[in-house]
Amino acid sequence: MGFVVGLTVQVRNGGVGGRCSRVEGEVAMMAVRKFSMAEDLISRKKKNLDLEIVSVDKEVAFILELIDAGKIELAMGRYSEMRANELLPTTYTFNKLIAALGRKYAMREAEVLFEDMIDSDVSPDFVTCSQMLSKYSEVADIDNMEKMYERMKQLEIMPNTVIFRLLLEAYFSVQDYSTAETIYREINECHVEPDIHLFYKIMRLQNYVDKPDQVVETYSTLRQRKIKPTYEIYLALVEAYTKLGRYKKAMELIKVMRKRGKNPGEEPFALLSKEYARLGDAKALDHLFYMIRRFRFATATALTYNHLIEGHGKAFGIAAAEEKLEDMLAEEIEPNSDTLRVMLRLYDEYDELDNVKVVIERMSRLGVTPNRDCTWEAVQIYANRGHKEEALNNLRELVSKGIPLHDEAYASIIRMFCSEGNIELAEETINSWKAESFKLGGASFRELLSAYSERGDINRVMEILDSMKAERVRISTRTYASALYALINAGMESEIFQILTKLRERGTRPTGWLFSTLVRVSCEQGKLVKAKKIVMEMERCGLKIGAATYYHFFQSFISKQEPDLVIETLQHMQAKGEWPSKSIISSLTTATKSNPDLFRPALAEAAKILRKRDIINTGDIREDRAISTNTDINDAYSYIIATAIAAIQKDRIAPVSS
Repeated sequence: MGFVVGLTVQVRNGGVGGRCSRVEGEVAMMAVRKFSMAEDLISRKKKNLDLEIVSVDKEVAFILELIDAGKIELAMGRYSEMRANELLPTTYTFNKLIAALGRKYAMREAEVLFEDMIDSDVSPDFVTCSQMLSKYSEVADIDNMEKMYERMKQLEIMPNTVIFRLLLEAYFSVQDYSTAETIYREINECHVEPDIHLFYKIMRLQNYVDKPDQVVETYSTLRQRKIKPTYEIYLALVEAYTKLGRYKKAMELIKVMRKRGKNPGEEPFALLSKEYARLGDAKALDHLFYMIRRFRFATATALTYNHLIEGHGKAFGIAAAEEKLEDMLAEEIEPNSDTLRVMLRLYDEYDELDNVKVVIERMSRLGVTPNRDCTWEAVQIYANRGHKEEALNNLRELVSKGIPLHDEAYASIIRMFCSEGNIELAEETINSWKAESFKLGGASFRELLSAYSERGDINRVMEILDSMKAERVRISTRTYASALYALINAGMESEIFQILTKLRERGTRPTGWLFSTLVRVSCEQGKLVKAKKIVMEMERCGLKIGAATYYHFFQSFISKQEPDLVIETLQHMQAKGEWPSKSIISSLTTATKSNPDLFRPALAEAAKILRKRDIINTGDIREDRAISTNTDINDAYSYIIATAIAAIQKDRIAPVSS
């Protein structure tokens, strides 16, 4: 308002220095009149004067002005008056109001409008739901995003690429990749045609869950649809080739990026150097640095130099890592928090605890502040060795400096106490941290749940889950798993289903990944009846039973030398609309090689089922086909197909090179 008033003075005086045109002056005066009316209405409202309500459109226009002026309470009061006079906005006007509230991050008020919209039988549309989802994603409110997405399903509103992108990014932010995979499957079930941005999210997910072969498939699909790859798409593909061990192919792709005008920069090289560092391949790292400098692809920074330090440290020891650190500083490359993290990990690996505080202080003098990962390393290096005082002192020292701690830093101390059987002390420590306003996540509670589960204290497990929910601590699938793993190992079948039932009653739906893990543990223990009950529980929760879950049954049947049960399960999968995955076919192939007479009929049945789906004829590869990361996907798939065909047509296993 101050800006407009200032403008009024200028217009009335002929503008700034008399240079304001007549049109500009009229526009300014119109703005002044509009805001003056709004201010007048606001002042009358404050005096509790009754305002005559004329029409929905005028009321909505006025409410929008109040929202834009930041008068949220007045706007909601005016909305209540409008509804009291039985004036009902349309879907379009509701959307305008919700959008305006969203811009001011007044999400509580936006939720009130949304619920009133439902109660008034005004049908929300795609725009309504997408606005709510978008604003929840901006504040990382994943619980409400999930609720809104479920509401969309109930209202039969079809999500599009934007909705799926928001959901995937939200789950990426909390590293909940199992739920992200569920969303990915729903993209296929909804027959949504991905755009370039959604393709990138899918490729990122496939890299996150360590399925680089699927990244290559997704890229092939993208190219078949004649979509031009972006820099980010190329980057995801380089990462996939690197994970597959196809380093030469990754290097060729970087050169292709340069030819196509996508300046590679340092990032794709960092993906390669990260892999070489993980392997401790100092020679490959030295060659990569030579390539970067020789062909001037990029300028080496701390991003790649950290990998050089790590690789040389793993290959030649801590002295070599310290030498590379000195080289880095000599080249006037500024270290960062990842440099500190690398050094801390190496000191942990080589048991050099005396140098931990020394390197932290040195990096601090160089202007490096530890990031969350560094805090995790700095605390767990002591906690994992049972050094209680050092671990607790280090944690408090970091907190006192205002450095945000990784949740796993707290968890490492709780795990230390629980491993010693001192669960009560662990719980006291958590309570003291909460009293001191330490920002705890779910990891510390996860360790506590795991400890009480091992004791078989189900009541305490449920109490902790209740307290987490009350304190709005996100309960991840890994946390649920901690509550259930020990029960499975202890054979407490009734307690497992007691927890699952209570979770379902609360409206909390454990993910398919959690159930699949429970099935795996049961199958490994040979408790197939329990595994089948867990599958039935999955069906009650409305979860799809995929090939990944069936795979555990196949492993159990193969180990027990029961081909009839293998064939029966294959036929059951087909009846349910599921198809054997590459992992299942690969296991059957290996079993048939070792015992042809016993497993040949089962492999033949699997091949027949695949033929019915035209997989063998078309070479189609579904998204859940898992193979070894060291093998080219096409070679591996050809090997499986050729072996399966040979089992049917030649009644023998043909030797096919992989």
